[in-house]
Amino acid sequence: MGLYILVCLAAITVFIIFVCNAYYPEFIDYLFGAFLALIAALIVFLIAVIPSFFAETKAVNPHKTEIYSIKDNAKTSGSFVLGSGTVDEEQYFYFVTEKNGFKSISKAAVEDSKMKEGKYMKPYVVTYDMEFKSSFARFFYGKEASRESYEFYLPENTVTTEYKIDLE
Repeated sequence: MGLYILVCLAAITVFIIFVCNAYYPEFIDYLFGAFLALIAALIVFLIAVIPSFFAETKAVNPHKTEIYSIKDNAKTSGSFVLGSGTVDEEQYFYFVTEKNGFKSISKAAVEDSKMKEGKYMKPYVVTYDMEFKSSFARFFYGKEASRESYEFYLPENTVTTEYKIDLE
């Protein structure tokens, strides 16, 4: 909200200063003033957005979701609870959740995730919305940051480092 106010103020100020400095403003002066105002607004916006990438965030609004396993009896035995993969050079964890009776595959960025193995009967994930810590940053950039944080709680021995390569 505050970012939009700042950008509008910059554009209006540049427009007024340009038009007031013209001796006899004509239509072309108003157009050129509007053009300069848009350029000034764009520059202010780009400069003001940069600190949002460095502002500290905190996790809020936790919600717990159960993770389901996929069982494949075709050629292997066992089940798939949490997998990982890379898409466009970004690493993700993939997992199955249920919503409104339908199961779907969800993904979580690896750098925003934590895993904990323990004596849990069923695996689950706790998802947190990220919010800026500073009230000034929340006013300026909006309440929530554009990402989420994940904590995976998995049964013991879920994470393995054994690889079986079958070249047949």
